Amino acid sequence: MVTVTNDGVPYTFTINMNPTLILTPSSGAVGVSVSIAAYGFPTSGGGFNGKVSIYWYEHQWADDTNYFLVNATVGSNGEFNVTSVKFSVPLTFGGVHDVVASKIYYGKTTGFISGPNYITEALFTVLPTLTVSPTSVNANAEGFIVASGTGFSPDETYVVNVDHTASGAMFISGGGTGDLQVNFTSAGFAPGIHQIEIDCYYFDDGVPCQIENQYGNVSAPFAFVYFNVTTTGDYLINYIGNLHSLTTTLNTINSNVNTILGWQTTIQGISTNVDTINSNVNTILGWQSTITSINTAVQGLSTTLGTLGTQITGLTNSLTTVSGTLTSIQNTVNTIESAVGSSGTIGSAISSMSSQVSSTQSSVSSVTTYVLVVAVLAAITLVLELAVLIRKLS
Repeated sequence: MVTVTNDGVPYTFTINMNPTLILTPSSGAVGVSVSIAAYGFPTSGGGFNGKVSIYWYEHQWADDTNYFLVNATVGSNGEFNVTSVKFSVPLTFGGVHDVVASKIYYGKTTGFISGPNYITEALFTVLPTLTVSPTSVNANAEGFIVASGTGFSPDETYVVNVDHTASGAMFISGGGTGDLQVNFTSAGFAPGIHQIEIDCYYFDDGVPCQIENQYGNVSAPFAFVYFNVTTTGDYLINYIGNLHSLTTTLNTINSNVNTILGWQTTIQGISTNVDTINSNVNTILGWQSTITSINTAVQGLSTTLGTLGTQITGLTNSLTTVSGTLTSIQNTVNTIESAVGSSGTIGSAISSMSSQVSSTQSSVSSVTTYVLVVAVLAAITLVLELAVLIRKLS
């Protein structure tokens, strides 16, 4: 009851809230999950305990039977106590079906629900679906392509189109539960994607497809599905494919050749450097005999220097010995001269001998110096000869 006051005058009226059942979605294919929501449902009275049973009307065409779906309980607000009450659309024919809410459970199946146990109902439209098996076939293979559908109407006639073209005089209708099947031989289809359409046949009874055609336009495909035809074993297609593969390979080779030609300048520069290196190596190899000669000469000079050094050392030692002997003689003569004196014949002779010994010592010293000079000159000569040989090499 609602009361409204205007200028001090009350107005009272009563609003009768009818139960409402909301289906989400309200249309779809067989197997779709549907959520149910309740508003304004009764909570008690007349033996009702708040437990609601939901039924689906008709599986088979015109079977006049309700089939149990799900239970739910109603709260004090007239709504379901749970946030999600669901059912799946059963296998049935296409078109509009009643979903009925009842105050009692009649069992898995029951007849038409009416009277005080009837609460309300909602409408659900079953839409057709189409599948194909297999989804891919060989163009040259034997076998069948099977197109299977659900949600079609047994009360309508459909035409089968393949690639938007009517497939001969192939007219079909859905079975009692709205299912149908169409078979095609897999051989003869060109490679590629193909489409199978099941269209409502407009001229069946002069009336357009009404409930079954969810598009509202008979020119649109009522249900369709695709399948693929492969090229395995198709010689013409394989030949074209091989030509394409060969072309791709040739293009790759051509690209690689162009890349190599792009390296030509670099390769030529490397070749020039290699030629220069090779020339330098040949020049070095040409020095081999000269280097060998220098090595031999150096070895000979070393031997000669060694021999000359030995001889000079021996001669120096001999001269040193002679110098020592002369020194001894000089000392003896000096002693005699001191004893005898410088007067007389013997003194004169001894004095003369002393002079000769001194002269001899001087000569020996000169010879020693000469030998050393000769050794130095010989060494310098050998070094100069070695320098000349090295100069010839350069």
